[in-house]
Amino acid sequence: MKGNAMRAFQMTESADLPGRIRAYLPVLAVLVFGFLIGRNIVRANAYFWLIIAAIPVSLVLLKNSKLGILLITVSVFFGDWLYGAGLIPAQLTWLPETVILVYSLKTIVIRKRFVSTPLDFPIVMFLVIAVCSMILNSTSPFALFLALRLDMKFILMFYLLINLDLDEQFFRLMFKVVTFLLVIQVPVAFLKYLRFGQMESAIGTYAYFGGGISTVLPLFAISFFLGLYLTGGGQKYRRQYLLYILGYLIFPIFAGKKGFIVFGILLSGFLVWQAGRENLHKFIPVGMILLPGLLASLYFVPGLRPALSNPRYLWDFSISYETVRSERGEAGGRLVAIGDTFNAAKKDAVHFLVGWGPGSTIKSFFSSYSAFAQEKLPIRIYYGFTHLVSTVIEYGYLGFLFYFLIPLYVLFKANRYFYKNVANPFWKAASFGFGGILFSVFSIGIFYMDLLRADVIGFLFWFFAAAIIVMARKFQTA
Repeated sequence: MKGNAMRAFQMTESADLPGRIRAYLPVLAVLVFGFLIGRNIVRANAYFWLIIAAIPVSLVLLKNSKLGILLITVSVFFGDWLYGAGLIPAQLTWLPETVILVYSLKTIVIRKRFVSTPLDFPIVMFLVIAVCSMILNSTSPFALFLALRLDMKFILMFYLLINLDLDEQFFRLMFKVVTFLLVIQVPVAFLKYLRFGQMESAIGTYAYFGGGISTVLPLFAISFFLGLYLTGGGQKYRRQYLLYILGYLIFPIFAGKKGFIVFGILLSGFLVWQAGRENLHKFIPVGMILLPGLLASLYFVPGLRPALSNPRYLWDFSISYETVRSERGEAGGRLVAIGDTFNAAKKDAVHFLVGWGPGSTIKSFFSSYSAFAQEKLPIRIYYGFTHLVSTVIEYGYLGFLFYFLIPLYVLFKANRYFYKNVANPFWKAASFGFGGILFSVFSIGIFYMDLLRADVIGFLFWFFAAAIIVMARKFQTA
């Protein structure tokens, strides 16, 4: 029995994968052709034409679940950029949740299927807390819907990936697609750098203006590529993975992101610990790339060059940068925003536990239902909305506990067990990468940005989570 289980870990490449990819090309060609023709029509009356277009698209997606997942993957890497560039209306950025809704109805109504996970309890508790926050703060139900649209759509995708009976071959294909999309971000960012110079428009395909994603995405990519290099999950392409890591060390320089230095150092320490002493010798070639890459960031990112001669400067700069206030006393740094949020919340038990209402920190595309209500809050923040700050303001510390901390802990424990016990090199690499992603989400979410509401980050996080859980169950029952 043990031998059978071990053999189940040994993966083989399917010769039919190129044929499967070619099978999707006609459908994708039709979608692209339809987009080019319908672009001006949609702009004329976006809501009407999108509803009309949703009917045939839904019928196609209902017949092919895998195509829909691929469509979500591509859209999260391109949708915000196309919208920011004015090439598509804002409503087309709803594509991921539209596909997820179609498959949710298919899974629950038609197939009557639901596979539970260890995350069921904290997610249900978060939804209860969200409703309580809405009621206690007299928040509009529509504002609750708009907030949960951002917070829950990729969690629903996570459950769909678990419930759709997707095979290992498809997950392997998906990882190839994700790898390709990650790799092309670097040359695209370089071309934008040549066009715009060093600024947050010099980023990849995932957004028109990069913001914190230009710090987070390299941490995700480096974790995954390092896992493939260390475990032999990509044995044929080990040198290429080192080049990809180098590319993502340079990537934040194009956007001038200072935060990557700090979180890159923290992530490096975690990845060394996760790899274990038996893999320390494999870090030598990686270290030969990481050290010059980090030094290059210090040299080329404005304001950080003094750290080359005085390492303490990096710490002093970070503290001063994150504790600034405006002349009116508004929080202008993340540490100040975290402190101000706590001080305001602790004055009242309701606000401490469930916040000031869903949608209090966001702005909707629906101008008549704009949920941005910060002017009504006792907290004045013009910069510094981390995931901790935003979640506490909208759902309180209970919401942060059940939406963020407990799920991360559960996934960390499950992934750690999977990493120690899985024998297949590729899935060990994916697990290693997910460990780095979990660490990055935890540290970035508390101290840097509201990251899980960004489509590309939310998708990658919950896709990795679903893949690890699905494969862990398949291997366990093999």
